[in-house]
Amino acid sequence: MINWRKKFKDREIGVKDAISLVEPGQRIFIHSGCSEPQKLTTELVRQHKRLQDIEIDHFLSITRDLPLKDKPEDLFRYNTFFMTQDSIREAVNEGQADYTPMFLSEIPYIFRKRKKVDVALVQLSPPDNNNLCSFGINVDVAKPIAESADMIIAEINPKIPHTVGNSFIPMKKIDHFIYNDTTMLEFRYSKPNKTYKKIARNVASLIRNGDTIQVGIGRAPHAVLFELDDHKDLGVHTDSIFNKHMDLIESGVITCERKTANQNRIVANFALGTNQLFKFLDNNLFVEFHPATYTNNPINIAQNENMTSINGALSVDLLGQINASSVPAQEEGQAPYIYQGIGGLVDFSRGANYAKGGKSIICLPSTTVRNSKRISRIVPMFPPGTHVSLTMGDIHYVVTEFGIAQLHGKNLRERIMALISIAHPDFRMWLLNEAKKFNLIYSDQELNVDKETGDIIVYPKKFERKFITKDGKKIYFRPIRPTDVRLIQDLYYSLNDESRTYRFFRPKKYFRRSDNEVKTNVYIDYENVFVIAGLVGPIGDRKIIALSSYEKDNKTNLGEIAFTVHKDWRDQGITKYMLHYLIRIAMEKGLDGFQGEIMWENQKMVHLIKTSGYIIKGENTVDGWIFSFRFDQRK
Repeated sequence: MINWRKKFKDREIGVKDAISLVEPGQRIFIHSGCSEPQKLTTELVRQHKRLQDIEIDHFLSITRDLPLKDKPEDLFRYNTFFMTQDSIREAVNEGQADYTPMFLSEIPYIFRKRKKVDVALVQLSPPDNNNLCSFGINVDVAKPIAESADMIIAEINPKIPHTVGNSFIPMKKIDHFIYNDTTMLEFRYSKPNKTYKKIARNVASLIRNGDTIQVGIGRAPHAVLFELDDHKDLGVHTDSIFNKHMDLIESGVITCERKTANQNRIVANFALGTNQLFKFLDNNLFVEFHPATYTNNPINIAQNENMTSINGALSVDLLGQINASSVPAQEEGQAPYIYQGIGGLVDFSRGANYAKGGKSIICLPSTTVRNSKRISRIVPMFPPGTHVSLTMGDIHYVVTEFGIAQLHGKNLRERIMALISIAHPDFRMWLLNEAKKFNLIYSDQELNVDKETGDIIVYPKKFERKFITKDGKKIYFRPIRPTDVRLIQDLYYSLNDESRTYRFFRPKKYFRRSDNEVKTNVYIDYENVFVIAGLVGPIGDRKIIALSSYEKDNKTNLGEIAFTVHKDWRDQGITKYMLHYLIRIAMEKGLDGFQGEIMWENQKMVHLIKTSGYIIKGENTVDGWIFSFRFDQRK
């Protein structure tokens, strides 16, 4: 340590002398996040009386107090690209600071071409044996902007991790430095609450083993990392690294072995976390840090097959437009409240979409509280002035605690109904009625509503199951949803005449959405009527190949059952599985047993009922066999 300071002693100066090099009217860039050079910025504020008209550019601040906010406007003008702290938000919205909306990947180009930086204040690691300092955990826009600045003043701190990748700068490019052995700033998210855990589990279900992931800033995306412990061979190409990434690396979940770009290593541009994470990243060859011009370039992102971007948002409208930057005005005539920024949201969403097998995910709680009133984050249409961050063609999935809405490839009517289905139940009828006003859905469109109370019926996620067939194929069984109308129609139309006759006792030809055979299968209460669907195929492109249902007879408290299995999926034990699963559900719902009618020609179904393990009461008729059995009467 002494050797390198002696070697470059001509460039080491005191902090007062360092800031005295800043002149009035200059543009200053300050290193971001946990890498903020605290000693230099403190001295900058201390010398404010001699400075005039200073513009300070900054990417990401985690400090809770903005020391520059209360200084007169003609002294310091703060310009930020992304906001995480209320002090900065307030300064921007009160006109005391500026916000520049830009994609993170493009920010450095502006400084190279149009916004020349006079002085860059950065925090670096001590130089290595090759006289290279590392930008540590914040390479992001800092490295390219600093390299284009007229003067670089570094705060060299031995606590800064010496990260690898394209994170280095030669000592010969540093004009002056101060030495400061101090603890780095730390960043911690609060533990995910119940809502965020539900959101995270839903998102995790969309992530496949071997996927390469990006997790953006925000409580909802961050919570997803805590639901990936059972995944395998995940890769990471991201902007931000958090403490939980470290845990997933050490447990073997993140291996990067199946990445198709930068294989066997993580690529990131900054880290937010604690000193435990920073020590982990020190000289860690598994984690490479690169400037945002590389990591956030959609072309580079798209080189990763099965790329999955996971980001948060403030609100979503029924068209699928995403707002991640602003809060609507409280009163008419007011401007929206600028809340956050673009960051890497657009870069990664579009880069993931370009990737082979890639997908983009937005996750957020279904509601928020504003002025002591709970409001929906899913809205009919964005009010005027809303900052639209992503268009309705940019996102594959929107996820809340109530489920997953697939938007990619869906028409307006389909995506509207999908988004309504994951909104908070208290707001679904309002959203439905507003959508009808726009003539974007059927005028007679329904929702699952309790006929007695009028309350929206919530989808019972707990009944979702996976089943492996005799030949090893995977089927996903779940309760039916109102958005499954088209999938049910596709199943019925795919049946041959024999299968339709077995199911409907006639070779029915048409299955319109308004037909009773379709409506009674989707608009259900999950109590008196319950329908289970079996789906196959990858998430986002699944089809229904089996249906089972019961409808309660109030007089007998028995459920009348019906089954449909596509002919290509028969003799795989599917109907038997559905029968016994439906029995478990019916018992939980308080039914006493099942009853039904089977055509004589359908002998496989007759045999299944007779061998179900219950005492069967049967009666032969001209057309078939009527049966019933009670759950408390087993053989």
